[in-house]
Amino acid sequence: MELAKRNRWAFSLGTVGRDMVYSLFTLYLMAYIMYTKSLDNAQYAAISMIFVGCRVFDALIDPFIGGMVDRTRSRFGKFKPWIFAGMIGAAIDVVLVFTLPVYGWAFVGFIAVGYVMFSITYSLNDISYWGMLPALSSRPDERNRLVSLSNICAGAGAAPIVTLVPIITAGQYTLGGSAIKAYAVCAVVSVVCMVGFQCITLVGVKGTAAEAPAEEDDSEKIGFKQTVKTLLGNGQLMCTSVVLLLQGIISGIFSAGMSMAYIYLVYGYNGMLFTLSLFGGVSTVFVVFLLPQILARISRKRFFFLSVVALGVGAVVMLISGFMPKDPWLPSFIVFSASSLFTTAGSTAMYQIMFIDIANTVEYNQWKTGRRSEALIFSMRPLMTQMASAFTQLINMIVFLALGISNLNRGISELENAADQLLISGEEKLAGIQAIIGAVPQGKAFILLLCLVILPVVIGLGAYLLYKKYFILDEKKYGEILADLEAGKTQQTPQESALAV
Repeated sequence: MELAKRNRWAFSLGTVGRDMVYSLFTLYLMAYIMYTKSLDNAQYAAISMIFVGCRVFDALIDPFIGGMVDRTRSRFGKFKPWIFAGMIGAAIDVVLVFTLPVYGWAFVGFIAVGYVMFSITYSLNDISYWGMLPALSSRPDERNRLVSLSNICAGAGAAPIVTLVPIITAGQYTLGGSAIKAYAVCAVVSVVCMVGFQCITLVGVKGTAAEAPAEEDDSEKIGFKQTVKTLLGNGQLMCTSVVLLLQGIISGIFSAGMSMAYIYLVYGYNGMLFTLSLFGGVSTVFVVFLLPQILARISRKRFFFLSVVALGVGAVVMLISGFMPKDPWLPSFIVFSASSLFTTAGSTAMYQIMFIDIANTVEYNQWKTGRRSEALIFSMRPLMTQMASAFTQLINMIVFLALGISNLNRGISELENAADQLLISGEEKLAGIQAIIGAVPQGKAFILLLCLVILPVVIGLGAYLLYKKYFILDEKKYGEILADLEAGKTQQTPQESALAV
């Protein structure tokens, strides 16, 4: 029990810094580009398509990285060497992307290379790290604790980035007087934290299958065909992965891009406004912290249904804020922010359920084929996350170009660069930005609000219907599989519906 507790904490703390870096790169890289690089519409469209292409590339390579990790033989086990290598590579890449003074079409080429390098290095780290989780324990209660604590730590890492980055990169509290300097500081601090917390995992996890040197095993030597066969042959993994893709799109719609643009258009270019994003942080902590207790009382499918209900409630509250008077603006903004109590809780609950379900498909795969393939199976999580990010970027690009928001962002960027070069004062910069925002018709902001309200609810409902119909690996079925594995029984012939196999 003491060893399990030690490993639970050593593993979970490792993701604090990782999620700082990941949140900065995925949530604010495009904001950094739009508000500091003075892109014209062609450059913005080119970078958007580069992001989409890189995320698809990232998604496609994830299963093969997972297979490579599973085939690794070293005295440190199969996970730790890749956790370390990915950590170092991602750290260097993130610092360069957020600090090098490159502009114009040269920056378009530079960011393409930088994004590909981040995709490879972070995927090495991410797949190895989360692939370690099912190797720590297969007991449902301990696995629930691991998922809960590790996601609490992930939230603890993401929270300061989500909350503080907007404050210190926009408005009167901009660090260093310009967003350019502020983002550079954020990148360096995040990278230092990532290296420090990852070392806790590398040194602290002891005495488990996750750390033990792997023995030669022909069953784990799988090539391209076997990799594809393993993934497609695990119907429960496929079902869970599609639902995770839909959850990722929901989360992406609520993230920095569209919501940040809406807040700036309606309530002003003031980073302090994002302090009220703590509403969402509170609901995230509530859901993740209480996850083991909740799942001890209700089934995962029931919890999933409640998460979709929460999305619907949040959408209604958000829509109400759109019809409230904007003078004074504070009551409307409080209602808008309070909606994230429900939308974030719903999205977080869906993610937690999918996380547990993917972990459980490791034993399901072992039961069906005799192989566990932890890293390969867990590669589907970042694969779906990246695909969701690609879809979200496409949605943002279409909406921003259609509404002319990319032109607005270019004007803000030019003022940020002028302030960084000390050509204008901070007060002049803010006054100029507010004049640009004030000239935008409010009808455009309302269209953004409708996107934030309608899309997540429709997607969430579709995800629930898919999950309800095709996912059979519930609590009862998983218990039966564990009992079979303990008795040395495996099953080679699928006994599921056509989609579920």
